[in-house]
This record gives sequence, C-alpha cells and structure tokens, in this order.
Amino acid sequence: MLKYKPNMKNVCVLLIAASLFFISCTNAGASKLSYTDVETIRDSVKDREAQVSWTKELEGSRLNESLNPQEGLYSEDIKYSRLIAKVNKANQAAVFPEYPDLGLLDISALNSSAKETIYKFCQALSTDIYTEAQNYFDSSYIFNFVFFRNDFIEGWENNFNESFPVQKEDKSKKKSDEDDSQADKISLFSKWILAEPFVGEEITQVPVRFYCKAGTLDVTLYLNKKNLIYQIVIDRWGSL
Repeated sequence: MLKYKPNMKNVCVLLIAASLFFISCTNAGASKLSYTDVETIRDSVKDREAQVSWTKELEGSRLNESLNPQEGLYSEDIKYSRLIAKVNKANQAAVFPEYPDLGLLDISALNSSAKETIYKFCQALSTDIYTEAQNYFDSSYIFNFVFFRNDFIEGWENNFNESFPVQKEDKSKKKSDEDDSQADKISLFSKWILAEPFVGEEITQVPVRFYCKAGTLDVTLYLNKKNLIYQIVIDRWGSL
C-alpha cells in the first residue's frame, strides 16, 4: 500500500487559497452592510427634511436690487459692488455737528409744534423774561418757571461777574413811559441752538444752548404731550 506524503509546497498553496476565499467572503459581507447603512441614513434624511418648516425669506428682493452707480460718481476703472453701494448709501445720510457737553445738533425727531413752542420761548426769554416767557409754560407748572428765573438771574451775576442787565418793569408807569421802555429793550442772548432731543410717550426733553457776550448757558427743557414746557433746568454756565 502506497502512503501519501504531503508536499509542503502544495500545503502552502492550499493555505493561501483558503485565506483569499475567507477575505473575499468577509469583504462581500462588509460591502453589503455598508450599502444597507447608506440607504438607511438616506431615508432618515428625507424624512427629517420633510418635517422641516421653512420660514419666509428675509429681504427677498435684495438680490433683485439695482446696483447701477450714480453717473460720474466712480471712475471706469473701479468695479461697482455691493460694498461700494453700501458705503455710498451711508454717505448720503445727513451729517450733523456735535458739541461737547451738549450733544448732536439733530432735531429731526421734534415735531413742528414742539419746535415752535421752544423757539418762541427762547425768543421771549431773551427779550421779556419777566412777562412773556412764562406764556409758553403749562399754567399748572408756572412756579417752575419762577424758580428758574430766580436761579437764572442769580447765576448770571455769579458766573458772568456782572449785574443782570434787565430790571423788572414798574407796572405803575404811564403808558408813554412803557412805550419808551419797549424801544429800549435789550436782548439777553444773541442766538440759541437746540440739540438732539429725547422723545418719549409722555415727555420730550430738549437741550438748548444760549449765547451772549459774556458766555453761554446750557439748559434742558421738558415738554408734555401738549407741547407746553413744564420744567426748565440749568445744566451749566460757560465762558467764551
């Protein structure tokens, strides 16, 4: 009886073939598993996308805006872009000066009625502080104007180092004398400017600076909803 003697070379070949077969089967299974996972993820994404509620776009017309530059504003070698358009739009806004301790000289938030009250009051304060100025105060708060007037006269003398230039008229004078006094009236201030107001639901707060030969006076006016002044506060005195 013949005995079979295994050849080491044949054994090696069989082992390599078996290894390749095992690896092939493993890779096939892995590929099938990977494909299944991808399909599952894809279905999940579709389901999630169907559940999303998209909101309306913001500024949807932005992309349709014309970017045509103003004629002659830019040279031909400058490419017009949205950035330049934005800068150009900002440059078209009004520019107001700003004074230290007073604020920006932008009174666009004031309505016409409030402006009229303030300008007339400033004029009356300059020319007739004892009588006419109080007409622009709310009658319920007229005492606030009296307090202000006393502080104003005292502050004038203390800060400008001079006597208050206007004396209270004597009502006992005859009419002819009153007419003469009207002709001799002086103005306390040469001009006044208004600064940016605070406009609320109940009150309007307006800074005002008065100018005279001796210096400046900064006050804050408080107006009610009827556009009548109900309070005036002295903020500071200044020298020119």
